[in-house]
Amino acid sequence: MRRTPAAVSLTPLLAPLVALVLTLALTACGGGDDDAGTTPDSAASSGAVTGALPEGFPVDDVPLVEGRISQATAGEEAGEDEGFVVILQVDGTGDAVLAEAVGLLTDAGFTVTQSVGGDAGSGFAGSSLTKDSFTVTITTFPNTGDEQTTLQYLVSES
Repeated sequence: MRRTPAAVSLTPLLAPLVALVLTLALTACGGGDDDAGTTPDSAASSGAVTGALPEGFPVDDVPLVEGRISQATAGEEAGEDEGFVVILQVDGTGDAVLAEAVGLLTDAGFTVTQSVGGDAGSGFAGSSLTKDSFTVTITTFPNTGDEQTTLQYLVSES
């Protein structure tokens, strides 16, 4: 079967979408309590925390943009060895939010290894960055009908 150039060029664009699906699957499987995710104390009993970063998140190494945390999960609580997923609601367009997030990370010494998407805020976009033992993948998803963007951080440490 002949492979078309369009099929090859879409492959890197699917990575952020796959990351989102995996994130949603991990956060759905990480719970235990019905009231999980309502307070920072729930981090010990479930994988999802709303409004706070999970215990152990590398705040000194991985700067985050200012926004409302809608979901935060530690990998070990979701059945993984290491890593964190943080989903924020941030004021601004997808392109502006992504640029701010990448800028904070590059200012902290991270190097961009890959960027995908980004069409004047009309679709999802993402970047992958590395520094020492950290890999951070950022994905933005514009919210329909408002001036906010959903921003997802996938943070792993090797």
